[in-house]
Amino acid sequence: TQMIGLSFWTYGIHTFVDGWAGWSLAKYFIDTRPKNGAPGYDVAAIFVKEDQCAMVFSGTSGLADITTDFTFNVFHPRDYLPCGLHGVHEGFFNDVQQFMLNGSYAREFEPFLHRNCTGGVTLTGHSQGAAMSEIFASCVNAGDSLWIPELKRDGAVVNEGALLKTRFQVNNIFTAGSPGTARVGIKNPLDKSGIFQGERIFTQDWIYMDPVPVSTSELDFWHPNMRAMRLFKTNDTAVSAESIAASQAWEPPLLIPTAHSLAVLDIKLHLRYVEWLLALGE
Repeated sequence: TQMIGLSFWTYGIHTFVDGWAGWSLAKYFIDTRPKNGAPGYDVAAIFVKEDQCAMVFSGTSGLADITTDFTFNVFHPRDYLPCGLHGVHEGFFNDVQQFMLNGSYAREFEPFLHRNCTGGVTLTGHSQGAAMSEIFASCVNAGDSLWIPELKRDGAVVNEGALLKTRFQVNNIFTAGSPGTARVGIKNPLDKSGIFQGERIFTQDWIYMDPVPVSTSELDFWHPNMRAMRLFKTNDTAVSAESIAASQAWEPPLLIPTAHSLAVLDIKLHLRYVEWLLALGE
């Protein structure tokens, strides 16, 4: 619940209450550059609790992010991009590029994560931020340095490519309401089985389901290689959970009735993860 709670704080980073659940805000960056012709508002933040660090990407928060979500062209990684990404969602990958190439990552985020997080680094995010967390983790876990290619939007170069340091490792990922990210499920380069520690959380009731995790399934975008938790209600008030092993959790949900759901899409479920986790007692 704490990780998912931190992911929701990025929607109002200036209102964060220092000491919430023992966490303090160490660094944040707000990128307001336009994307796809619309004003942008992307937030990345680092929270600390003793020697533990949580890095958070914000979710969809405006028209620019909506255009990101619906950019379905597939970026085919070149040999010089050792992230292990195959058929990655172009919009989400472009946003990871924009963050890593903006200067703040190299000057502030990477050195801080390298020097101050001996207790481990956890990535978390909600919605689009969840997808970015999964892609970012695959890249930084590939080695101590990484070439990120130039970023182009609307045919113009937004950021030049750069060789960047990645002298930290992502130990865990906790996401909520993540869409599928790649045509081949993203794997952890540090694990021989490719599994990320952590959990991908989604809601799929016996009638209703969060539409975002299935929003890219019809285009064959898959989830990463990590355990999942399905939240659902057994009646009007009681929240229950089902754990899904990593070997099965990467499959995209279907927009058809199943044993778990009649597949009625309800966007309100996309905003209720903290509420439901608290009700579950997580």
